[in-house]
Amino acid sequence: MIKLILFLFTAISLFANAKVQYIKLGKLYSTSAQVVTLKNLTQNIVTQIPGHIEEYFVKEGDSVKKGQKIARIKSFVLSEMTSRYLSLQNEVAVLKKRYKNAKALYKKGIMSYNDLAKLKTTLKDKENDLTSLKLQLKILGITKVTKPIEYYTITSHADGTIQKILVPVHTNVKSTTPLVEILSQSRYYLVAFLSVEDALRLKDIRAIFHLGPYSFRASFIKILPKVDEETAQAKLLFELPKTNKELLIGAFGDIQIQSAPYKKVLAVKKSALTMLNGDWVVFLPSKEEVEPHVVKLVDFVGEYAVIEGLKPNQEYIDSDIYLYKSRLLKESIGDED
Repeated sequence: MIKLILFLFTAISLFANAKVQYIKLGKLYSTSAQVVTLKNLTQNIVTQIPGHIEEYFVKEGDSVKKGQKIARIKSFVLSEMTSRYLSLQNEVAVLKKRYKNAKALYKKGIMSYNDLAKLKTTLKDKENDLTSLKLQLKILGITKVTKPIEYYTITSHADGTIQKILVPVHTNVKSTTPLVEILSQSRYYLVAFLSVEDALRLKDIRAIFHLGPYSFRASFIKILPKVDEETAQAKLLFELPKTNKELLIGAFGDIQIQSAPYKKVLAVKKSALTMLNGDWVVFLPSKEEVEPHVVKLVDFVGEYAVIEGLKPNQEYIDSDIYLYKSRLLKESIGDED
């Protein structure tokens, strides 16, 4: 246990008080990410799916933001994919019920093991087909299908300027056809690696990338169409904000990816947290004194530490912690003498 020793509240702490606050915390995935860049700052926005260009929402010279509409495509292929997805959903639901009933019949000796095994194999095959199709749709940005989808909207994956429209309206295009050239305003990107299963679960994505002494908020762009050949993991493309820092291309760092559902949790700045006699503590000011308060560390998220043991809006010291810790340790040694 920490021996609570009170000492004078220095003038520094008058300017160092912060308040315990709520932050939003989602499901956390910690993994590695590699810094990548473009060969040049001009990129092509491709169709991603075959179809017929119905209209453009931009013209050459327009400035666009990430996620802004670029064009609309009418796609028979997408209509077939989404119809197949709905059909597979129904088939899997029916097969699950049949398999559940079949297991009951097998236990009673009414159904043979071979028939049960065949039904299980059929169910697994359909589930795999559904998972594969779900990933293909998610790559296109489609996460919810309630009816067949015929029209697909192409959006910009980064901030930039439309340099050139490459294909005229009312043209049939392939899935890899470049539609427009965009001059990107961003320089660095990340490729993060995550299991296919976890990648499919991601929703309302937020991320923080750590590379050496630097931390950046990373914006999710899309799941890349091919898994990593060596690890069989899904590859997620993120964009870093504009920075004057020179990052090493190809360098690996750590990335924290958050996904819905989000909940409110109490947090303090990481700079306020320190280890004292085996416990995590935060220093709290009173009228004329400062004292260490033991907290439970839940996790680190960016610049914050999610904790338990303090109240919302409770004041704490968020800088010069080493001064208070040093003073405590010296007084502890003095007491022992």
